[in-house]
Amino acid sequence: MTRIRLHPLWPALLLLAAGALLLPREPLIIEAHDERLYHLPVIREFASELPRPDIRDYSAAMAPLYHVSMAVAVRAGLENIAALRLLSLAISALSLSALWWYFSGFATRSRAAMFAMAIGLSPYFLGPALYLSSDNLAFGAMAAALALANQGRAGLSAAATTVAVLTRQLYVWLIPLCAYAAWRDGRRARALAWLLLPAAALGGLVWIWGGPVPPSFAMHQEPVGLLPAMVIIGTLGVWAIPLLPSLAKEADGRRAAVLFALIASAAAVYLFFVPLDDMHPAPWGGGLRALGRYTGTLAGTPLTFWAGLIMGALALALMLARTLTPHHRTVLVTAGLWMLAQNSNAAMHERYYQPFLLLVLFSFVAPWRGGRTTAGIAVLIVMILLTSAVRFFVHGGGLYRF
Repeated sequence: MTRIRLHPLWPALLLLAAGALLLPREPLIIEAHDERLYHLPVIREFASELPRPDIRDYSAAMAPLYHVSMAVAVRAGLENIAALRLLSLAISALSLSALWWYFSGFATRSRAAMFAMAIGLSPYFLGPALYLSSDNLAFGAMAAALALANQGRAGLSAAATTVAVLTRQLYVWLIPLCAYAAWRDGRRARALAWLLLPAAALGGLVWIWGGPVPPSFAMHQEPVGLLPAMVIIGTLGVWAIPLLPSLAKEADGRRAAVLFALIASAAAVYLFFVPLDDMHPAPWGGGLRALGRYTGTLAGTPLTFWAGLIMGALALALMLARTLTPHHRTVLVTAGLWMLAQNSNAAMHERYYQPFLLLVLFSFVAPWRGGRTTAGIAVLIVMILLTSAVRFFVHGGGLYRF
């Protein structure tokens, strides 16, 4: 019994241990750059303006809840950057506990802990955990909102959704998702009324800013066609490779072939006319983009993304070409709404996609047993750990700059 009770704590404790190892090293990653240029100045600006911080415009593209919360900590005496980073790391640890809670709704407690730990040690969850960043607070609030929605607790789900959208406004996709969950389970009028809370909160910010982002970052609100969707599918393809045998086990072969041909050909046609090159509004983009510099291009798009797109199209086809359980339908609806929201974002760094895609993959295979699934999950976790080692000790450690 003691061992089982410890499961929810394992992800948070492991993240804290990883933070204790990496924080003194201060790896040179993009989160360090963003902390210096955006997050820390905004936190200090808000701290100087408390109790009425001016949120009409500030030097960050996301909603202000994280920065206001950290500003309160500064006014309470946590002015040292190391102390603020430790506080932000603790927030990330709590977010992992929320992630375990979400997974435990449809997986065993031990498997839920394993999934949460894997995401916590992934390159683009661990990175924001080390520096001042709002990513993980919003991610944890999202996980809590999903868990609460699955349990039929509409009011608390709306509260968690409000935290998410006031931290990063792209989490607006949670509002229709929670509405879908309420409608599906017959909890309609009262449950849907609760969703006015996050909608009103986000609407207030949009009214204050005159748009979906603070005025100083209005250039990030311009859509870039379907390129974000292409990046998402390509990124999914890389991480889905170990799970393809498991996904294929129950899939209808003919339906999978048709879906694969449709998705892959549509993506290929689009990229031939709108290549994923350095001309789009956000030419920086994480590991896949870095590797693309060394692999050459086809029709202007790096070969790494072409390979990822093929694997991503195959993974999507296999997910759809099966008799879907209510759980799997919920996972796919969740992923679809998330991708729709992400497609409005001109900033296309891999860190905006990777943790959530891991969540989708783990969620989809979580209820399954058998050797294929177990082996696929194990290989995927090894991939995650190796990628993090390269990011933090090779690239971030200055041994080799990609």
